[in-house]
Amino acid sequence: MIPVYKMLNIDTRKLPAIIFNPIIAKEEREKNRVNSAEKAWENFGKPGRDPNAFFGVLENFASTNRWNKQLSIAKLRSSWGSVVGINIAQHCEISQIVNNVLIIRAQSTVWATQLSYLLPQLKKKLIKIFLILKLKKLKLLVLLLLD
Repeated sequence: MIPVYKMLNIDTRKLPAIIFNPIIAKEEREKNRVNSAEKAWENFGKPGRDPNAFFGVLENFASTNRWNKQLSIAKLRSSWGSVVGINIAQHCEISQIVNNVLIIRAQSTVWATQLSYLLPQLKKKLIKIFLILKLKKLKLLVLLLLD
């Protein structure tokens, strides 16, 4: 009977390295992963790891691609309840902005009337908060809003 190491031409002196080196390498990779996770946890919030820097990159990206106006419109739509008040926001919504005119749709004539009383204050508030939109005027439409 011929020994296996002779049949496979394996040097018996290298056999432990062939078997154990991958196991040792895996253990080292795991230790490195754990160490890097701990370092990331410890360095959270330190200078150079501030999320504001990332926000600056995104803001720069948006301005170079001329997305600021669209982002401001999206911000206005998402914060509409805080701009006009939650009660009124439930009965009106932003329809669109055309030629720097903000078109607001109201659920009924009653809510359009209610909103018309607020238009001067609303315009001042919108101009103050959303400078980039350069709103010229606000326009009210009475249309059926689907819930």
